[in-house]
Amino acid sequence: MNGFLAYLENDEAGITVAEETFTDLEEIGLNSESTLDDYAAAVMASNDTDYELNRTNNYIYFYYDSTVDGTDYHYMSVLLKGNDEFYLISFFCFAEDSEKYDTIFRDWADTIVVNDN
Repeated sequence: MNGFLAYLENDEAGITVAEETFTDLEEIGLNSESTLDDYAAAVMASNDTDYELNRTNNYIYFYYDSTVDGTDYHYMSVLLKGNDEFYLISFFCFAEDSEKYDTIFRDWADTIVVNDN
């Protein structure tokens, strides 16, 4: 799938990984000094919506639902910061499976490591 650093899916769930470098984000005022909260605000502005943001020690995450080609999906998006970029990682499943996957998605998100070399 175009536009993603990675895209994986099976019959039940999937993940997309998008990377946005500080250089790419300079035009909207973000840089290496920007925080995850700054990036979250930019993501919400880009999508013209407000998400209920949740925080852990390492990342910010939010949930949302969307219909794509007539199919309802549930998403958990994770925002992380590296040395030269921000990452937007979205886990997704069918909307009817959201209760099952919310905990699994958080467990998966907790395993993500961003190289800070």
